[in-house]
Amino acid sequence: MSRWIKCSDQLPDSKQPVIMIAVGVGPRGNYTTDQYCGWLSGEWSSPLWVRWPHVDFAPTHWAEQPEPPK
Repeated sequence: MSRWIKCSDQLPDSKQPVIMIAVGVGPRGNYTTDQYCGWLSGEWSSPLWVRWPHVDFAPTHWAEQPEPPK
């Protein structure tokens, strides 16, 4: 299983399929999102998370997607 990586520590390669989640976000700081599959697009200075549904905040963690079943 892949480990979760903090986005503040390291971002995935551009267009690398990943699983994304945000932990401790929102107005009260205690909201955790569902997990979403997507990828990072754009420049490092202004990353764009594709298929991330939240416009008010970015993911806080990401993990590599596991191999699909055979």
